[in-house]
Amino acid sequence: MAYTWEVRAERRPDTPMEDSEREASKPVAVALDRLTISAMPNPFNSSVTVTVEIPTDGHVTMSVYNLTGLVVRALVRDEAMNQGVPSMPWDGRDDRGIPVASGLHIFRANTRDYAAHNRIVLIR
Repeated sequence: MAYTWEVRAERRPDTPMEDSEREASKPVAVALDRLTISAMPNPFNSSVTVTVEIPTDGHVTMSVYNLTGLVVRALVRDEAMNQGVPSMPWDGRDDRGIPVASGLHIFRANTRDYAAHNRIVLIR
């Protein structure tokens, strides 16, 4: 998912427009440079799909944490990824394959220049 802003100039319809104003009134798209995370469904029962918008090419780490700050699952460990919007499932299990406890978990993604997190609720 890409985020853009559209900027338009408003003017009274009975006033003639000069060339510079005509140029300034064209929509302009501005990309927001940030890492974003979404999770669906949330809350989830058996599996959640986490989508991360990566603004630039680079190495990415994606992990799930419990509320005490411990990593319960490392989904991606310092892997090279291209700019884009990859999705990955999480089945509610830790790195050893053991189901984690119900409750609030934090999904965190890091690149060299960006970091983001999102809350994920597991209901068993």
